[in-house]
Amino acid sequence: MYIQKLEDNTILLTAPVMIPGKPDCDFSRGEPPLTVEQVKNFKESYKPYQFVDSEHELTRTGKYRGLERESHILTEDTEVEVFDGSVETYPKGTWMMTSHITDPEAIRAAEKGDYTGYSVSIRSRSTAEKFRELIQQMEYEKAEALKSQSLSGLIKDVPDPVVLSVSLVRKPCQTGSKICKLRNGDTMTDSESNVKSKVLNALGMSDAADVEALKSQVDSLDDKLEGIKAENAEALKSMKEEIISEFKDALAEFADKSKEEEEEGGEDPQSEEESTEQESAEDQADDEEEKKKEEADKGSKQGANHNGANKSQETEILDTYEFLGRYPDGTPKRL
Repeated sequence: MYIQKLEDNTILLTAPVMIPGKPDCDFSRGEPPLTVEQVKNFKESYKPYQFVDSEHELTRTGKYRGLERESHILTEDTEVEVFDGSVETYPKGTWMMTSHITDPEAIRAAEKGDYTGYSVSIRSRSTAEKFRELIQQMEYEKAEALKSQSLSGLIKDVPDPVVLSVSLVRKPCQTGSKICKLRNGDTMTDSESNVKSKVLNALGMSDAADVEALKSQVDSLDDKLEGIKAENAEALKSMKEEIISEFKDALAEFADKSKEEEEEGGEDPQSEEESTEQESAEDQADDEEEKKKEEADKGSKQGANHNGANKSQETEILDTYEFLGRYPDGTPKRL
């Protein structure tokens, strides 16, 4: 199946857009074959536009028939079956694209076999931007402003060239560019396309352009986030340096203040030592004086006892016997 019809009656068409190393219809006029790197760059340049028109009419009328659905660069030489039943081998680096055709007229033309492949419309980047602005702002009948911009020469002569549109054509400039189906399930099936379409509808997106716009917004957001991270990193670094500086200043101020207090009110180590020794000597003298006083008090008490001021019990008993005229054994003293 070379024309993949979807449930909404729109169609998908797959074909090579650019083939590296293969001469095109302008080769005899001096256009060299494209390199793999050039093909890759042209594929990237097409992202902002993604218009799919018929027979290069976009640059004449501003009308397009569909948009890019998906595309990729072949990573190896690949054999594919094309619309006429033959097999073509496309080399590594070929730009393959599936377009989503939504215009009823173009769909009928494709079903009749009027289109056999793709052909690109290349303009300078500045001109392509003007085209995009005009197409977005005007209706088709107001396309007269595009006529002055519709002429194109060889790709090699276009300054800063980009792919503005990929056209469905009867005779592609690169004869090997033919509508085809890819082997090994490389092309989306109807079922896969329908699922993708439903997902897009659920997200409020109608085509690949909306998806690309969303992707662009996400990329822009990523860039902004990276910018915020970088700004915060600089701010944190500055804050850290400021805190460290303030901490060092505080330490220096504290050290200076401590030094001033020591010089104004502090005593040198020698004075403190002498003061301590003097206090110790005074304390020792006080202790000795107190000791002498206690010994003197003690001696006077012993003297009092010795003089009979505080007699013992035994002495008192002997005095009692003496008073009664008896000996301690109770016998009377004889006169």
